Amino acid sequence: MVAFSVSFAIFFSVGLFFWVENAVNTRSRASNFPAPQVDFIIPKQQDVNIFLTVCQQEPDPADIYVLIKISACEDSVSLASIPKTLRTVVNTKIGQIQELYDWGGVNCAKQAVENLMDIEIDRTIQAQDDEIIEIVDSVGGVRFDDGKIVYGEDYCKILRQDPIKAIVALKNFFDSESDLSRFFSSVSGFCSTTFSQYDFDIRKTGFDQMAKKKASKLFLPKLEVETVQSHDRLTQNSRAEFWEAFGKEEIYN
Repeated sequence: MVAFSVSFAIFFSVGLFFWVENAVNTRSRASNFPAPQVDFIIPKQQDVNIFLTVCQQEPDPADIYVLIKISACEDSVSLASIPKTLRTVVNTKIGQIQELYDWGGVNCAKQAVENLMDIEIDRTIQAQDDEIIEIVDSVGGVRFDDGKIVYGEDYCKILRQDPIKAIVALKNFFDSESDLSRFFSSVSGFCSTTFSQYDFDIRKTGFDQMAKKKASKLFLPKLEVETVQSHDRLTQNSRAEFWEAFGKEEIYN
């Protein structure tokens, strides 16, 4: 009986030793394989429509109106320069977008664009020329696709000549999350905006994914107007281009 107990103890110990060694080797081999790379799924609810208005100086009405849609889940950015002469009605007030801005401020102009385009705008950014100059200089200039870095006053001149070209260059701030964060902090520090730090933080993952891919799709519809019964409206082709770029999906806060 004693001999059996001793033999059992020896075989059990040897078996336990080989089992532990095999388990350690298996874990070691497994650790040599890289962890699978899984992209985060960006929810559609994080899409955002931003209405940017720029005036030369307060209290002048804005003369640049740009609608921006950022969709991380679709890896796309849509930009449209809204003609300021488009005419609509807001709360019984009829006029061009610039007149409605002069009458009721950015919220009235925002509602005018929503009515004209049948789209919901989530956030607004109001800026004037000197604020644009401060922002661009504070982040070390804006790098255009040809590699040239443009600073405050020169950037502002480009913005006035071609708003879409100037804003498209800002995509280079997607090169890293830190650069994008610095740019957003500068915008929120100098401009009047309803786009909060919380709004930015909950979208950081999506912005980071867009930065890594470096392949964001750009949609740049050119909106043209035609005069009908003494007022301007979008041409049919322009409206079709707008919907192709922005779609009719509802944008949530």
